[in-house]
Amino acid sequence: MPRSAALYQSPESRAFRWSSDHLKSRTPAVWASSAFFIAGLIYFFWWGLHVDWGSVLHRNWNSGSDIWLTFQIAGDVAHGHLSSVYSGYHFESFPGIAFLLAPVAALASALHLSVDIPPSQQFVHPQAWVILGPILLLLSTIPLFGFDALAQRLGADRSRRLLLAFAQGVALWSVLVFWGHPEDAMAVGLLAYAYLFSLDSRWNGAAWLFGIAVALQPLVLAVLPILLAIAGITRWSRFVVRAVIPGLAVILGPLITNFHLTFTAFTQQPNFPLANHETPWTALAPRVNIGVFAVAGGPGRVVSLVLACAVGWWSIRWRGRPEMLVWAASLALALRCFTESVMDPYYLWPALALAMMASVRTHSWRFGTTLVSAVLVTVTSQWHLAWGTWWVLNTVGLAVVLICSIPVQVVELHAPAAASGSPAGRQRSPHRGGTTARKTAAKGQRSHKASR
Repeated sequence: MPRSAALYQSPESRAFRWSSDHLKSRTPAVWASSAFFIAGLIYFFWWGLHVDWGSVLHRNWNSGSDIWLTFQIAGDVAHGHLSSVYSGYHFESFPGIAFLLAPVAALASALHLSVDIPPSQQFVHPQAWVILGPILLLLSTIPLFGFDALAQRLGADRSRRLLLAFAQGVALWSVLVFWGHPEDAMAVGLLAYAYLFSLDSRWNGAAWLFGIAVALQPLVLAVLPILLAIAGITRWSRFVVRAVIPGLAVILGPLITNFHLTFTAFTQQPNFPLANHETPWTALAPRVNIGVFAVAGGPGRVVSLVLACAVGWWSIRWRGRPEMLVWAASLALALRCFTESVMDPYYLWPALALAMMASVRTHSWRFGTTLVSAVLVTVTSQWHLAWGTWWVLNTVGLAVVLICSIPVQVVELHAPAAASGSPAGRQRSPHRGGTTARKTAAKGQRSHKASR
């Protein structure tokens, strides 16, 4: 198109053209997201009705077991009842996802659509799920696009990006479809885009994206030390100020209207060993007196954040290796799984997702081993086993994924040049390692002797 004609395009035409070009460049993510969306709809609305899991009377629509609690809180937000956000002791995160789903809850209320009421599940076919289910599937594809963009930036070819996208979709299934936590998926996806922005030295955009991710799910705070290591100390204050604003915006209302319950939820962060999976640290966690057997998850998460700061300090030496920084982020997120007082299966996903990302810069056998191991851990995390067996099986599996994904010996993947102004953009050549350098030097000496 001539430049003069492009200048007269309407904003809608330019937006459509940009969207079309962006989707063409994200073909692996489009394919994986389409498969994820279609398979999710089949599982939500068809699987329980036509696959015999038991009595015909119990055949219903499938929905994530935790999503209706979040949707109930979104309804409170939609009606302005901010004091009720933390009143049920089941919500311990920033309420960003409740604010995001508030318009959907308001629409369901206006149309008088039935919703499920956890944990009783009074409605076999909650009418609001017809609207809510597809929206959640779409929102949860954000990490698939973010991971594909990051994989391309790290130099992965089309075949690796395609394998990675479908493996990520399988791992993501547990987070949204089984457990109903779109906030985890969106937060990690926005974290991937924040990292991409940081590679281009677009620090304002990176800070805002990271702040929105924290407002959705604070677990990504474990990666903050690594982002600060990339940014350099001169940018810390501006980055942190911008990153704090989104979380403060969504928590300010509950803090003002019901300070006691909000503060208690954040400091204690109760979890329920009888409903989830105990760990070796369950007996050490403080008991929470809320009428049922619960322990505080806060102390273990503080320990993981302190260890994540150590990982961030250590990762300063990797500022010129983006793939190692991705691996450091996966390690920082995995620390939560090793120190958590009570585990849920979807807690494993963020670390598995970023470890798979880091593995695109390894040899083929290690890349394949990482993907297969991550999928196996996703499957075994859904098994009902004795708590000790479950914890050992899945933490060892997570450790195997982390070890296999270490980009120690990378392969040439024709990575595009990063922005020259970014510290992480000054990448080392994949074959500048000690062994290769010594071979090159020895070859040069032999050539010199031959010329003499």
